[in-house]
Amino acid sequence: MNTQNPSSMTFVLYSTNELVANDGAGFWSNDVGWVEYRFATKFTLDSAQLCNLPISAGQDAKWIIWQGAVAA
Repeated sequence: MNTQNPSSMTFVLYSTNELVANDGAGFWSNDVGWVEYRFATKFTLDSAQLCNLPISAGQDAKWIIWQGAVAA
């Protein structure tokens, strides 16, 4: 169970369909698009709320907690 305050968490955008179609590049980078986990843009809760979801295969892009994203 995650007991962190959401406003102090870091988030990334993730797409399972992009991960499969792009050999592990299922995380969003504001600079280059879909990338591997280590290159993903990290967002605060405030910045995530202002950001539109990117276009993804299957339209499955979603926000996940960065610290737990490695499990994805």
